[in-house]
Amino acid sequence: METHSSEWSRSSFCGNSACVEIALCGEDVLVRDSKNPGQPHLSFSRGDWNNFLDQVATGQCF
Repeated sequence: METHSSEWSRSSFCGNSACVEIALCGEDVLVRDSKNPGQPHLSFSRGDWNNFLDQVATGQCF
């Protein structure tokens, strides 16, 4: 699954340090390492991604 670099975004909290970047691609959320953008990415359904974000926001995910 190819995506253009303009589709990738990162958190405003990232600054200049190493971060993860995400891209929305159809029904999936793609996640990659900002230090190695040419390497393979992870793919999650939007439902799974939203569950992950909810768990992080409530301190359930460590």
